[in-house]
Amino acid sequence: MDHMIDMADADPAVMRFRMEKEQERKALRDKLAMAALPRIIADYGGGIQAHVKLAYEYADAMMKEREDE
Repeated sequence: MDHMIDMADADPAVMRFRMEKEQERKALRDKLAMAALPRIIADYGGGIQAHVKLAYEYADAMMKEREDE
């Protein structure tokens, strides 16, 4: 069975599909973080680096919730 997994990993179409899905996941995460950031800044002001980190924490939580459905 491990050999079959290795063969799938070596298939260029499978690799391309996985890369595209990962890019889509990252793009959605970025969009969620960008959507959260203005509200975080409005609520807490200044310190942008900490706010960006918090925005991505919110995005990660939203992504996890989405995967759990």
